[in-house]
Amino acid sequence: MEFSVSMDASPRLQLDPRAPLFASVMGNAADLGGGECVFRSQDGQTHVMTHQVLQALDRCRAFLSLPEHIQAVQQILPKVPAEGIARVLESLIARRLLVSEQDFVAGMVKAASTSPPRPVQLMIRGGGDAAAVQQLLGALAQASDWRSRIERVQLLWESGNAESRSGCLNAARQLAESAACRVDFVDASDLRAALRQQCGKDARQLAAAELIFGASGGADHQGYNLALALAGGQRFLMLDEQMQWPLRASPQAQRGLEMRARERTSARFYADHASALAEGADADTAERSLSAHLDACGTRLGVLLDRDGWRAGDLRGRALAECLSTSGSTRIAATLSGTRGSHRGVELEELFLLDAEGRGAFAADRDAYLRQLGRGSAWHGVDRAQLVRRSSLLPLTIDAGSFLPFALPYGGAPGWTFSSMLQLVDPEALMLQLPDSIGIVGASAEIGRDIGKRARSRGPGQFVADYLAARVPDIQASTPGARMQTAAALLQDLAGSSDDRLDDQVSEYVQYLRSDLIGKLQAVAEAAGKDAPVHWLADLRALITVNGRALIDTASARLSAADGTDAGNASLRQRLTQTAEAMAAWPVLWERIQSGELRALVKST
Repeated sequence: MEFSVSMDASPRLQLDPRAPLFASVMGNAADLGGGECVFRSQDGQTHVMTHQVLQALDRCRAFLSLPEHIQAVQQILPKVPAEGIARVLESLIARRLLVSEQDFVAGMVKAASTSPPRPVQLMIRGGGDAAAVQQLLGALAQASDWRSRIERVQLLWESGNAESRSGCLNAARQLAESAACRVDFVDASDLRAALRQQCGKDARQLAAAELIFGASGGADHQGYNLALALAGGQRFLMLDEQMQWPLRASPQAQRGLEMRARERTSARFYADHASALAEGADADTAERSLSAHLDACGTRLGVLLDRDGWRAGDLRGRALAECLSTSGSTRIAATLSGTRGSHRGVELEELFLLDAEGRGAFAADRDAYLRQLGRGSAWHGVDRAQLVRRSSLLPLTIDAGSFLPFALPYGGAPGWTFSSMLQLVDPEALMLQLPDSIGIVGASAEIGRDIGKRARSRGPGQFVADYLAARVPDIQASTPGARMQTAAALLQDLAGSSDDRLDDQVSEYVQYLRSDLIGKLQAVAEAAGKDAPVHWLADLRALITVNGRALIDTASARLSAADGTDAGNASLRQRLTQTAEAMAAWPVLWERIQSGELRALVKST
């Protein structure tokens, strides 16, 4: 009988926590033959090197100390002595192909331009629940954290109920008196009329305005788009009647900035709404939380890194290619806050894709688990400031000083469609989610009632958002308005395709959604291990099964209408065409909004 034993005999490194960290720069290589290649870095410089040196450079992607890099390179080039590898790495540092963490951050700070802070307006959307609006206005009247930073409050009212309007108007007047600031009460119907007046007799502009802002009603995307029009090119903080002031910092908040995209979401769960709403640091931190949002909104990434006191070692283990941006001039177009209280904008599948801590809290107790699948109470957010490219959340603060897109119509995920459109018109712009939360009142939907009964799908609005986001790299136009015009042409092109081609596009999209979800759920199940709670594991497997069966049945790969039924090709074509026409008209509408003429046309009380 023979035994084969393999063991790693390499000595364990004694790391110096003060040692500088280095990472390889991004670029691409082309073979020159004879064992050599040319490497072109992102700054346009070219460097001739051997294939072995290129291997070493590739092995040094993450920010680590030189001893760690030497050990990593030895694993792929075991015949090269450590001293030789060290000399190669020193040469790469001299050629600026390995950059130190300190130099990388200093370069980002240097590249960032600074400008004086611009005024901020507070937008409050209401009308569906007058009592909740009055409660929010009352909480703002008692709070002082926002008064020194907000220039004006605008209450955007959607309801036609005279009694509700009167009660909220009185609450708005009390807020103006107690806070000693200007509070405007703007009727949404008056704002829509002013927008139509700005369009004049231009039929294309009128049709676009009706689609973007709505003829009536208070859908989330319409509320955001109306607030954007009312902002007049300024920064604004947006609240609605389901929100409860103040912001609360996460009790586990950490300093620093995470520049990589999040792989897992975080959540904590509570027995009732009151407990969830009380989650977070006390009111003393509210002013600091709000200031963090307002200081970040519209600023540059380099300024953010400099202001938040970057410390050596913060980027340990991060590769430059993993960072959502490596440019200090990247604009923070909006900020996001987590939520606490009722579930808001949370899909069933998201509860099964939580990080390890959130998964444990969600699944450990069966009764609590079933309660969360019913009308649960939770905190959803981050414990460390996080760069974000796309999010299901609508932003809390938005910088409307530069060209912004509208949130796509046809309901469903207005935050996702807005952030997708933002990526389309300004691929370099990012959002910042901060480690705090806004209270959410009102009953949660029973998100777990259809568990295992329905495969994942999306509505037409989300399909359009994802379709365009996938084509961002193909759009070469440099200005936001021109990029939106190009995207409008892409939608018109898709709308004009044959039924078979449109079916193929939708089928491929929905099949990808389901396949991707299955892969993620299987990874979660594997990470949870054999001791995972039986009730949770059974539901997770039910989700995998229903989506797996749908993958086999390609006929089920359809988009869902707002009522959950199949959104057919005729309806999809109409929506693609209307959205394309609205996108083509939006740059002109945006200029009119920015001109300030709209404010003169809007009646406010």
